[in-house]
Amino acid sequence: FLTLVGPPAPEYLSAEGLVIVLGGSMAVTLIGHPLQDVVGSLGTMRLTFLPPPELTRRALLKLPKEQGKYADLDKPLLTPAEQAKLVQDLQVAARVTRNAGRYGMASGIIGALCLVVGWATTTQPAWTPEATVALLPLLYGTILCEWICRPLANKMDRLGELLLQGE
Repeated sequence: FLTLVGPPAPEYLSAEGLVIVLGGSMAVTLIGHPLQDVVGSLGTMRLTFLPPPELTRRALLKLPKEQGKYADLDKPLLTPAEQAKLVQDLQVAARVTRNAGRYGMASGIIGALCLVVGWATTTQPAWTPEATVALLPLLYGTILCEWICRPLANKMDRLGELLLQGE
């Protein structure tokens, strides 16, 4: 997408910007949340790609019955306690993921500021191609926040709601 409206893809790569944004967001996420929540969120995040078996079972129950083909689906796969734990895990993972995105955005702003200050003190204050590299952390932070973390967190929220509703 970016290459359609701007320079070629390699122009959007900045190792310094990636380290600042990804490293900063990981560090602040680990500072702001218990390690158990962060590690547990990584495992729970897989449910955004592979829905919980309980939701798959419920979807199959809505199919027309064919000679007892789905007879064993009438009993729930999760006990109420297991379902409550899964919903709680999804809520924690959504919170951690949403905050990681926010931290990524903040790291992008800080990274851009650091790189702009570094660029301005080493060159003449004229807009050069090197100056644009200083703004790349803003792009990385925005992508992390708005295109990765927020959609994942929203999907985890929705999965938790579906499990609670019994749909």
